[in-house]
Amino acid sequence: HVEGERQKSIGRLGATMATTAAALRRPEVVEFTAALPPSVGTARASVCMVVLDQQILVWIGDRGDPMLQNMHYAVGFAGGGKSDAPVTTLFGNRFHNLGEKLSQRLCGKLGVPVVCSWNVRHGAGAGPEESDLLSNLLVKEIMAKCQSSLQRQQR
Repeated sequence: HVEGERQKSIGRLGATMATTAAALRRPEVVEFTAALPPSVGTARASVCMVVLDQQILVWIGDRGDPMLQNMHYAVGFAGGGKSDAPVTTLFGNRFHNLGEKLSQRLCGKLGVPVVCSWNVRHGAGAGPEESDLLSNLLVKEIMAKCQSSLQRQQR
């Protein structure tokens, strides 16, 4: 009986160490720039994404004029697939903000919590319609880069 308890304790210790090792994995930082094709519009944005073990942080803005005006947090569920994940504004503009929509969409697709900071200004000629198109492009690019990063982390 004592030997069985000892084996269980060793098993729990091993599981705890594995969990700790997974939590201590270095986050991966991914940076890129995305732009609409010239035939569609002039909207563009720089992206800095930090891929953690069970969470993604995404900053979207102008690399030449970095700022942090809005931040939104969406909580995902295992399996993902839903685009109506609960989302809240941590600070900044809550209404009509693409950061909220982006965090919610990414969270639903990836199934992990997503913090998103959308700091793209409507520039000359780049109005709300172009920003919507840019956000759709960003979701696709972020998804691809995030899934690639998560696969590398699991190795």
